[in-house]
Amino acid sequence: MGKMTISFRKLRRLLKTNNIQMQQLKQTTGLSNNVISKIHKDGNMQLDKLDLICECLEVMLNRKVDFSDVVERVSDHESERVEEI
Repeated sequence: MGKMTISFRKLRRLLKTNNIQMQQLKQTTGLSNNVISKIHKDGNMQLDKLDLICECLEVMLNRKVDFSDVVERVSDHESERVEEI
């Protein structure tokens, strides 16, 4: 089995689908530029930051949002594909 990595592709899609700008998420949550960069680059992030994003989105979207809505595990090969979102 190949190596797996984390992708925030689902989060980026969710934001785009709901017309939420990354800057709006940053301002609402108080996340640092470093964390926002990790979302763009599928970098590692602390679970408390991910939890804060989910809580914020629950309020913004008026529905339950959990980790599986914003993050997924993908193979290294799949994560190498560039995706414009």
